[in-house]
Amino acid sequence: MLKSFSIAPFFVLNFMVVSFFLGAQSLEIHTTESQLNPLLPSGSGMAIVKERIFVVGDDTPFLFELDSNFSIVNKWEIAPYDTLIHNRLPKNIKPDYEAMEALGDSALLIFASGSSAMVRDRVVLVQFIDHTPVFKNASATPFFTYLKKHPSMMGAELNLEAVTLLGENVFLFNRGRNLIFQCNLDTLLLHFFQNQPIPKVEVFSFKLPEIKGIPSGFSGATRSSDESCIWFTASVEASKNAYDDGRVLGSFIGVILLENGQLQETIYAIQQFPGAVQKLESIVLKKQVGNGSFQIYLVADNDDGTSIFTKAQLKLLLD
Repeated sequence: MLKSFSIAPFFVLNFMVVSFFLGAQSLEIHTTESQLNPLLPSGSGMAIVKERIFVVGDDTPFLFELDSNFSIVNKWEIAPYDTLIHNRLPKNIKPDYEAMEALGDSALLIFASGSSAMVRDRVVLVQFIDHTPVFKNASATPFFTYLKKHPSMMGAELNLEAVTLLGENVFLFNRGRNLIFQCNLDTLLLHFFQNQPIPKVEVFSFKLPEIKGIPSGFSGATRSSDESCIWFTASVEASKNAYDDGRVLGSFIGVILLENGQLQETIYAIQQFPGAVQKLESIVLKKQVGNGSFQIYLVADNDDGTSIFTKAQLKLLLD
């Protein structure tokens, strides 16, 4: 089943900020602090478990734990690799960990992008025992092959960039064609780790804004604490495919409302990320600080071997 959603026309405002409105709703973004971490390459997925900040990168074999200033306090090898060049894995062997989300208050779920068969077809369950992560790796090849053959993927590439969990469902965000795959979380975990059948998948399609004629693509996502909405990032990169990097043109932050765990048929609000051009890769909700106001953490990967972490405030402007 494929559902197609769209957004309202956009309006260019001052300072090159692009806002999208549905009804009278809009979104304000105020950055409060940014920090460059040159020791953490290519940050691509971020999650918080019991106030601990965890990050994965697309060309590193490690899971990193950061403090509130985004400095590394711990790192663990997710799976062994022999070749690191300038602290990064070569493109042809990197696992491409792109999507990560907290699974309850004692685990993480990590997905590779699936953009290269076999090399990037991994899923990792991370369980914490006495504050130390224990990694359970599994092949995602059958599931990724199933997604690639879905009718909604005709002519599109598989490139999973984000995951979030809501109730009994898992939502996987595909950058190619901006699709969201939804399926039952328990059934999917049984498939990965106990060789049970692939679960039924529902697919939703979204049209996202462009920069210089190039469409943005999903790059990160997280749920709100009350599970009423999904916050997401989308970035614009001048690349011809899911494998190669391209010139970074900018990013957006948006929100999709949910009702009883189901996606709504519109993007509620979306706005271009202000300031310096960055390729946002992940978003986490730190806390709600008022009615319609949220404190968030972001990580950006500008393909130079470093990561930029940003603290920001989001405010939904309502009627």
